[in-house]
Formats: sequence, C-alpha cells, structure tokens
Amino acid sequence: MRWQEQIKKDREVFRTLPDQSSKINFIWDYYRIPIIAFLCLLAVCGLILHGMTGGSAALYAVLVNSDARALDADETVFAELLETSGMDIRGKKISVNTDYTLGEAHNETADAETMQVLNALFMISDLDVCSMPEMYFDQFARAGGFADLSMLIPGKTLQEHSEDFYFYTDEEGNTHPVGLILGTDSPLHQAGYYHEEVILGMAVHAQNYEAGAALIQALVRDRN
Repeated sequence: MRWQEQIKKDREVFRTLPDQSSKINFIWDYYRIPIIAFLCLLAVCGLILHGMTGGSAALYAVLVNSDARALDADETVFAELLETSGMDIRGKKISVNTDYTLGEAHNETADAETMQVLNALFMISDLDVCSMPEMYFDQFARAGGFADLSMLIPGKTLQEHSEDFYFYTDEEGNTHPVGLILGTDSPLHQAGYYHEEVILGMAVHAQNYEAGAALIQALVRDRN
C-alpha cells in the first residue's frame, strides 16, 4: 500500500473515533516514532542555535535527576571550584541544566525521550560534564559517551584516589576511569544539587576540556 493510500485510510478511521481521547491515542499509536524524531530534531536545532547565540561559555554542565528542579541550589559552586583551579572565567558564563530526569516518573516513554535528547547533547558537543545515578551513567559509558579521565587527570591523582573514580571495563577487558563518584558530602551536594550519590564524567566530545578537567580535579582535591 502506497503511503498516500495509507494516509487516506487513517483519515477515514480517525473520523469514526468517538471522542478526543481516542483520537489522541490513535495519533500517538500510529505516529509515535515520527513525532519523537521531530521533537528530537527540534531539540537539536534549538541546542545548535543556543550554541551560536549563547556567547562565551566556560562550562556547560548537565545534572540528571537533580534536586535543583524543586529546590534552590547555589550555582556559584561551579565558579568557585573552577577558580580554585586557577581558571580565569571573567566574562564567561557557566551553564547548568537540571531539567532532565530518568526513572523518577516511572514512565518508559518519557525516559526514552530523555535518553534521546541526552544522546543528542553528547553527539553535538553541547555539554562538557554530566552527572547522573550509576545505572544511567553506566549506559552512557558503555556507549562511549564519557572521556577516559586518564588522558586528563594526572596519574598520581588517579592512583591516590582510585576508590573515588568510576571505572568502565571495555570488551577487551581493559579498565578506564570515566567518572568521579560524588558522595553526599561533595560540594555539589552541599550546594543543593543532589542528596544521593551520583557519578560525574566528562563528555567525550566536550568543547571545554580544560574547564571540565579543572572541575573534576577540584572535586577530587575537596576530598583531602
């Protein structure tokens, strides 16, 4: 059946549906994939436009399942951590996005849409660091979304704080440090962003590698 004929048939079925709820369910059941694809395309276009017009950014952080969606968090914690590393961020902004959640609403459709948006963020280099609970962090680590921190963090630091890092084992059995485990006493927790343990990593396509590495090293130093 040609697509024109299928659309004509769908329209006839649509007209026979008894109420608005049935019509909405019909549209969602038959056109779910195109709708999600279109929404993701809009999100990507919006992110690209943001990158073109958003000015000079020192760091772009995405905090998944953050408490800051409901409670006020102290955004100055990021600038303070970067400044302790000797970075000059005058005239630059730090963008912190706490809008995304996974697993909290027990809605598989919503989680799938969020995963698609996050995948888009990783692909188009519009985030530098990202934190999330371990079960989700591991999925992105296995997909190659996070950078190997051994290329960014001094080997001595990794050795002295090996228990603080999250290691991913690849298919060849090699382990790679790809995240920093943030306990409930971390600066981000104290600033009100989280109350449970999460893992923070550097996006493999990050644009601000220096700032991301400086942030992670500052968080490690805070443990001393």
